[in-house]
Amino acid sequence: MDPLLDEKIIVLFSQIIPEYFYENYNLLFKREAFGPSLNEGISYEFSSYVDFSGDIAGRLFLCMDGATKLKILPYLSKFHHVDTYQKGMANSILMEIINQIASLFSEEFSYAKINIKIFPPEINNHVLYRVDFDKFRQYVLIFNVYADSHLIGRVYFIILLEK
Repeated sequence: MDPLLDEKIIVLFSQIIPEYFYENYNLLFKREAFGPSLNEGISYEFSSYVDFSGDIAGRLFLCMDGATKLKILPYLSKFHHVDTYQKGMANSILMEIINQIASLFSEEFSYAKINIKIFPPEINNHVLYRVDFDKFRQYVLIFNVYADSHLIGRVYFIILLEK
């Protein structure tokens, strides 16, 4: 366990996430809180994750409540030119976002010669994922999401890093 590497990962995600959403969707993500967490389980109305392995291994979750999902989807679908009323399209858009963020994470660390392989995203809606603290360290980043200067919700990124 390298506390400095963990801190670099959190700082990197704190930078990547707001830039990604502003550049791609014109949404302002303001970090509300971040840090280590001892939540024994992860369960949200919307939850998607990607596994990553290599020099750094773990799992990255994108989570939000149903109200935030309903408010954020019109902004996301507009840029993807997709109708979210089609069955499965909302989850597909959100899974693609977590995949792109994980790819940016991998790309940034590749500059430092840290190799990371990203696996396809999985959906975890309404399912309790139990965190094994013998295997993982857990960090949470919470962002308030603004569109046109209005708060539209809160998004959670949960990072599990293998010990």
